[in-house]
Amino acid sequence: MNPVGFVVVLWVVLGLDWGLRSSLELGSTGIVPSLLAVLLTFVCVRAPKGAALWSAIVIGVLIDLLRDVSLDGRDETTVVVGPAAVGAMAAAALVLNVRGLLYQRNVVSIAILSGFAAVLMNLTAAMLLVIRSRVDDVIAPGSQLSTALGSAVYTAVVALLVLPVLMAVSGLMGLRAERRSRFQIS
Repeated sequence: MNPVGFVVVLWVVLGLDWGLRSSLELGSTGIVPSLLAVLLTFVCVRAPKGAALWSAIVIGVLIDLLRDVSLDGRDETTVVVGPAAVGAMAAAALVLNVRGLLYQRNVVSIAILSGFAAVLMNLTAAMLLVIRSRVDDVIAPGSQLSTALGSAVYTAVVALLVLPVLMAVSGLMGLRAERRSRFQIS
């Protein structure tokens, strides 16, 4: 994997994810697709295990830095670094365990897998924020579980449009699809 190419693609996807967030939101529900989850799934499907896990940490920390958590009883928000990073690692573990079963050039299978990865990433982050709110009464996690499932389905649908672009620039990131021989009966 080419780290410089990955950082360039990550920067573009991060800008699109952050810039299009309000445009892609379904009404005022808070349900938005995560283009970073699609990138995470794509990298984990095609990259070596170590590079995939490091990219999951980087993507998770970036998600944490962009996500505001409301403070209980106040109109203020704060940034909590950690929940999305752990969620991204859990999603990366899921994808790394399943990628041997996938045909890596099929957009639909990777899109469905990115929906599952987004569910796991969002639910893990929400669970960690709930645990943190039990320990520290300052943080109010809110109703993130319902929006997590809606966002994951929306992410899988948007992934159908984003994945062909990521496949086109996979050479820039140094990612190649695994070549398999055809099944033959002798």
